[in-house]
Formats: sequence, structure tokens, C-alpha cells
Amino acid sequence: MKNLSSHFLLCTIILLSTTQQPLYAQQTYVRPIEKDFADTINIEFFRNIPIVPVTINGKQLRFMFDTGASFSNIDFKLFPEDVPIVRRDSLTDTNNVKQEIKFIELCGLSIGKTHFPCYQAFLYLFDESPMFRCAQVDGMIGGDLLQKLAVKIDKEKKQLILTDRKKWFKTKKKKETSIDMMWNRPFIKLSIGEITEETVLFDTGASELYYLCNEVLQQLQAFDSELWQGEVIKEVQGSNIFGAYGFAKINNIFLVKLQKWKLDNVLFKNIFTTTKHNNHSIIGSELLNYGQVILDYRHKKFTFLPYNDDDTINIDNDKEEEFCIGIDEEGHLIISLIYENSDFYHQGMRRGDRVIAANGQELNDDLCALMRIPNDEIKEMKLMDKDRGIKTIKFPIQESNHQ
Repeated sequence: MKNLSSHFLLCTIILLSTTQQPLYAQQTYVRPIEKDFADTINIEFFRNIPIVPVTINGKQLRFMFDTGASFSNIDFKLFPEDVPIVRRDSLTDTNNVKQEIKFIELCGLSIGKTHFPCYQAFLYLFDESPMFRCAQVDGMIGGDLLQKLAVKIDKEKKQLILTDRKKWFKTKKKKETSIDMMWNRPFIKLSIGEITEETVLFDTGASELYYLCNEVLQQLQAFDSELWQGEVIKEVQGSNIFGAYGFAKINNIFLVKLQKWKLDNVLFKNIFTTTKHNNHSIIGSELLNYGQVILDYRHKKFTFLPYNDDDTINIDNDKEEEFCIGIDEEGHLIISLIYENSDFYHQGMRRGDRVIAANGQELNDDLCALMRIPNDEIKEMKLMDKDRGIKTIKFPIQESNHQ
């Protein structure tokens, strides 16, 4: 039986995969104090996104590890209100929401045994972001700290390895893909079907496997479907992405099935993806469920090593999510997307309905409370429509797949 993830999706997280970057980000990096080192660090994951332990002047903190962020940031609340601001700039998140950012000089940061000199990090009010709040993190490691390093992420072992040593990770050349580094962020080549290569961002701050941008979908649709080996399954108006600065606006969203794409000489089959309104597609941190990733920033090489040592991976997941839960401008949990041919739609679920309770537990618009309930254990949801009418939505019986 399908698990619940094939019906229900808490809106996708894409944190600081920005559509615009300050020019400063193109030329700035931070070199670690140590030389000739390799350090293995135990890490956690939040909805596929790596969480690394860091220390700042002896204080233990938790940072997201986000390869889609040009530079690192830290929670405003860790500093006094009169902390000196060394410069100001602006940043636009994946939903095209632009805000001013303030930079401070941050000293004393270390990741594991790797210490960094003073550098400029921007301040962010993490409590204002529901995803940062639910993840209980204090900051974010971005590409500015990684440019002189090679990084290996192993989700099975829950380990991250940092090194400045050349060829520390033994890989076969045929498994390497070149990285185009833009604004401290790694872009790699992805082959779709039989016809084309696409340049995509590898973004560990994005929680799903693959996000297809609308512009690329339009280009693919100019070809015969047998060539790009894909099809649009559904189209709907709604919103399905959390950015760093909030929830995406309502757009036309397409659910697309790709029969295959190839990454780093590994063939992936049966990929479901939804489109996003941005200027590039993304491979996200769900990739880490299928293999180790090596990012050699110094030598601009990307390597994907499947856990099963196979060159073909069948995703084998009917990931045709039938609705999505997000947050509106007033902070309410709402149905932000619902496909009209779904069973949930026929039960009365509509876009804009507030999510009041799950399994009889009142949620009080607390996204974190909802996320603490395993997806495959949700049996019913109570919704409230715009006229304050209450309706109960039943879920099909699921096989439990959480541990």
C-alpha cells in the first residue's frame, strides 16, 4: 500500500536558494584556520536537511547545512540589540521575497574540530520562520565557509566529513561531475530523458529530491514526450513551498512525472516532481536518502555514490501528493493546494480551509505540532472553511513505515 506521503505533503522547504544575490557573495569566502586536516562530524537531519553541531566561543549550537545559501547566518536573538552592524545588503529568497539583511562580524565559530577566523555573517530572526522554529536551529552554514574545503555527507551513517586535503575522498573519475560555482553555490549537470542536459543547483536546504522550474518544463514540452520521457500529470492553482521569508504566493503548479534522469552516471527512474517559479531547477537533500554526496568546492567536483552501489535507482514512489498544507499571511495552517480529482477533494477539502486538528489533537495553528505526528499515523483531519463550517476528512488506512 502507498504510504501517506503519496497523499499529503507539508509544503516543501527551500530555504535560501535565492533568485538574486548581492555581488559581495560572488567573491567572498572564509578559509579555515587549520591546514591539512580531515574531520568527521556526527550530524542530524530535519525533513532531509542536514543539521550540524557548531560551537561559538564555547557555546554549543545547531546550524542547518545549506549548500543553496551563498553565505552563513545566525539567529538575531543570540546577540544584544546594539550589536555592531558592519554592513547592510538585501537578499531575495526562492519565493522572490526580498528583505534587507544586516551583517555582523562573527568570531569563534567551529564545526567539529575545524575553526574559522572572524567573518561576516548576516542576522536572521529564526523565530519568524516556522521551519527554522520547528527545526530548533540557531543558524545556517552557507557556501562562504566551504569554498576551500571538500565535504562528504553520508546520511546512513549520519556523518559529515570536512577536509582541505586534495583527493582525500577516493572516487573514480567517471563518477565525477564538474561544478559551476555561482555565488558560492554548486550548480551541476543533470540529463533528462534522451535529449537534454539541465544545469541545476544542488541545495541541501531544499527538502525534496527534485524541483523542476517552469521555464525548463516549457522547453521540454516543445519536444515529443518520447524524447524527454515525461508527462504533466496534473495542474492546479495553489502554493507548495516555504522559503526563508515565508510562504509562496498562489501560482499554477504542475505535477510532472519523468521516466528517467541521469546524475553523475547514475540513472534515476520514475521521478515525480512539482514545478516551481524560479530561474533554475534544484536537486535537494532527499538525494541523500539514496547515496553519499561529495562536494569538492576547491576543485569544483561533485560525486554521487549510491548506497547500494548500483548505477540505476528506481524511486518507485507514487508521489502524487493530493494536497499540501501551508501557512497563510495571518499564520493559520491551511490547505494550500488540493487536486480536484483526489478523494480528499470529493470529501469536501478545499484550498484555503484551515487545518484545526489531526487525530483529535487540536493544532492551534502550530506547524511543529502537526510535524510531530508521523504522516502514516494520521487517520483524520478536522478542517474549517471560510464560512466557519467544520468538516472531518478521513484518511485511508496506511502501512506504518516510520521507525
